[in-house]
Amino acid sequence: MSRSLDEILKREDPCLVSKAKAKADDLLLEATVNEMRAVLEQADPNGLEGSNCAASVEADIENEGKNLKLHTLNHYVQRIGGTLTLEIELPGGKLHRFRL
Repeated sequence: MSRSLDEILKREDPCLVSKAKAKADDLLLEATVNEMRAVLEQADPNGLEGSNCAASVEADIENEGKNLKLHTLNHYVQRIGGTLTLEIELPGGKLHRFRL
């Protein structure tokens, strides 16, 4: 008989499980950002070149951890059993929804 992931995680060291979840959250957030970059490329082939925000500024923001409040909010939502999603509406009404 196979065990569920929850059953397996209950037997593991809570510190190890917490670190693994944090790593998974980081990877998921990185994948979401990369997916949004791909959407930007499709919507505007010039990307950030045509905006007032340079790519290096965005990289600095990401590297400095400016998403900590979002990460904290996501953690709180997960602790109560919820899921945090980010919904982006592009010009023309096209929607993209990302699970954080």
